[in-house]
Amino acid sequence: MKKIGAGLDFGNSNTTLALYDGVNIKYLKIDTALEKGAVMPSALYLDRTRDFVTGSRALLRYLEDNTNRKIRLSEVEVGTIEVHMGEMDRDYFIERDRSFTARLHARVDRDQPGRLFRGLKMYLGESRDKRFKVFHKSFRLEALLNMLLRPLRETWEREGLNLSSIHIGRPVRYQGSSDRKSSHAVSRMTHALDLAGFPEAKFLEEPVAAAWSYLDDHRLKQDQTMLVFDFGGGTLDLALLQKEGTGGFKVLGCDGMTDAGDWIDREIYKKLVFPELGAGEEIPYRKDDGTLSSYPFPFAEYEELLLNWQSTHLLNQAKYLEVLGRALLCEGEAGVKADRLNRLIRCNGSFTVLKLIEQAKKELSEQEETRLVYPEINLDITLTRADLREVLEPFLTGIPELIDRLLKSHGLKSVDRVVSTGGSSLIPDIRGILEDRFPGVVEEWDPFRSIAAGLAMADYHS
Repeated sequence: MKKIGAGLDFGNSNTTLALYDGVNIKYLKIDTALEKGAVMPSALYLDRTRDFVTGSRALLRYLEDNTNRKIRLSEVEVGTIEVHMGEMDRDYFIERDRSFTARLHARVDRDQPGRLFRGLKMYLGESRDKRFKVFHKSFRLEALLNMLLRPLRETWEREGLNLSSIHIGRPVRYQGSSDRKSSHAVSRMTHALDLAGFPEAKFLEEPVAAAWSYLDDHRLKQDQTMLVFDFGGGTLDLALLQKEGTGGFKVLGCDGMTDAGDWIDREIYKKLVFPELGAGEEIPYRKDDGTLSSYPFPFAEYEELLLNWQSTHLLNQAKYLEVLGRALLCEGEAGVKADRLNRLIRCNGSFTVLKLIEQAKKELSEQEETRLVYPEINLDITLTRADLREVLEPFLTGIPELIDRLLKSHGLKSVDRVVSTGGSSLIPDIRGILEDRFPGVVEEWDPFRSIAAGLAMADYHS
């Protein structure tokens, strides 16, 4: 039987699965909701019956189940605590009759049809054992990852393949991990892969995997150096490599940071969209003596649930809608923005806003400005490269420092080739950092599939 190499790029935002037979790369269609589903959103939706769907279907189910849904919270008992009151001298505690047991309660969304999970990869590096409560049952992180990974195994089995090994991509630094070894993250991911029935897995840094696929099509001379710049949704990863005379390459070193494209999207949301939803607005009212005054609209109470779009539907609670209702009575800009926020809450629109922001970033890679239009909530704003540059300021200073640190640690001032990959690497100001630092040697390389392809090649040759 002909050998097949397999590579899984399990990302914070998207997942890709590639196969390599020594000549050709094949990307499996793992996102069943789309006709060409080679790149699948890393999303899992688990309903009350514990049935689940993944990818685009998970996102669609979440939006369908929660749009315009009225949130009704019920009080439930979550535990008890015993309180003992008494007196204490130097050596003894004397209990009095005033001891009692207190019952602890919480308000929960009893009608919640399901739970959506996106970005589970970010929890892999946490030191503590992560558990998620879903309808009175606690799930370990590995159990949820198993649900997300198992359909991927079933995809290649439906094609009649019986893989003996697979290479899995990993960031240089997992989010939440205190060091580059990230032993907690690798151990958890390994356990999840075992639960999902995967074959023996080997982990490879994602920028190194991108180098595998790039060098399959491109050539470097012996001893030439190459920097891989992988800027995705969850992390920024660098790999410094040197071409060897045997035809392979040597990894000199890796480095990275744990903020990337998803962080940029949230910052754009906060800085450009929040003001159109009422952030910073004053709500006028008439005092008892008949004079006019105003108070700040408490937008901070809405911010976190808007940014975490999986939870935006929770804003359909009376405590949020009553405050918003008073703002809706205002005339002028305050009333217009309150109406916009109300519409967004009612249609569970934060997911759509973030997708529009993502699309706007792509358009700004080709043009100086673009419009972010969401007719259902009467939102129409212009986003310019200057606006994006302001959000990117931490990266514009941090990335050159990161690159220089990696090169300096190996006695280098420059490299012979720079390979840029990952969706966020297409942002003009990010590309500009590389072109200014390494003029004439920067190349873009398949931003969404290069890592999966390289992983499959590495697996084939292992």
